[in-house]
Order: sequence, then C-alpha cells, then structure tokens
Amino acid sequence: MKITAEALKRLNACADQVALFEQHFPEGCIVTEEAALKAAAAGLDVAWFMRRQERPLREAYEQQEQPLWEAYARQKRPLREAYGQQERLLWEAYTQQARLLWEAHERQERPLREAYAQQERPLREAYAQQEQPLREAYAQQERLLREAYERQERPLREAYAQQERPLWEAYERQRALCACRVLLAAEEEPTRA
Repeated sequence: MKITAEALKRLNACADQVALFEQHFPEGCIVTEEAALKAAAAGLDVAWFMRRQERPLREAYEQQEQPLWEAYARQKRPLREAYGQQERLLWEAYTQQARLLWEAHERQERPLREAYAQQERPLREAYAQQEQPLREAYAQQERLLREAYERQERPLREAYAQQERPLWEAYERQRALCACRVLLAAEEEPTRA
C-alpha cells in the first residue's frame, strides 16, 4: 500500500500533518515497518491514519493496539506516581522558600514605605497649603461669574415668560373649545340615531 500527501488530504488530514508527511516522505511511501517507525519518529499521527481506514483494517489495528496501550498505561503508572511524589516535594520546598523570600521582602520594604510616608506627609501638607488660596480664589471668581450670569439671564427669562404667557393662554382656550366640541358631539349622537 502506498500513502501519498494527496491520499492524506482526501482523508481530511490537517495541514500541519500533510506538510510534515511531505517533508519526510516527499515522494510518498510504501507501508513498511521502517516507514512506520520513521513516521512515528517524525511525529506523524499514525493512529489517526488507521482510524480512517476501512472497517476490517481499523478493527484489526484496534485489536492489536489495545494490549499495547494497556502495557503502556501499566508501565506509566509507577512513573507518574514517582513524578507526583518528587514534584510534590519540590513544590513544598518552593513554596517554603518563596514564603521566606516574601517575608524578607516585607521586612526590607516596610521601613522604605514608612520613610516614604514620612517624607510624603510634609509634601502633601505643603500642597494643601498652597492649593487652598487657589481654591478660594476659584470659588470667589466663580461666584462673581454666576452672579453676572444671573443678572443677565433674569431679563431674558422675564421676556420669555411674557411672550410665552399669551401662547399658553391661547392653547388653554383651544383645548377647552376642543373638549366642549367633543362633549357636544357626543350629546348630539343619540338624537341623530
């Protein structure tokens, strides 16, 4: 059986796997044990390829692959447990040393923070002292601007009210007439019927 990049594409292989196949097998390959080992060493997903084969081939592969997987899992278990134990010891040592480093940092940083606060306090007080007259001057100038605005706005408001009053009164009269017409029309309805 010959495998080609085109055959992998027809099986919808991902682009990375097709490129990797073309890199290691530019002319394609005949299925041999040597080619299978080369494909596995290159990182090609041989199991993916086998899962896309016709049912009898796929079942035969799965039947032979199952005991291999079980043996792998059995051999991996003690390795994983040993890794877990060693990693746990490393993590405990790391967290203990990190805590000691943090405590040392805190001890060294505390006097710096206190010195900063001590030096910053007079600066803040000087700022507040210098800023107070500015704030007072702003408030005084803003009050004068507001008073000038109110003096200039008052005649405008009065003129507006004077011009708006007859419009409102005319609207009210029209609204009353409208209500009257609706009521009169309602009274005439029974007599029309």
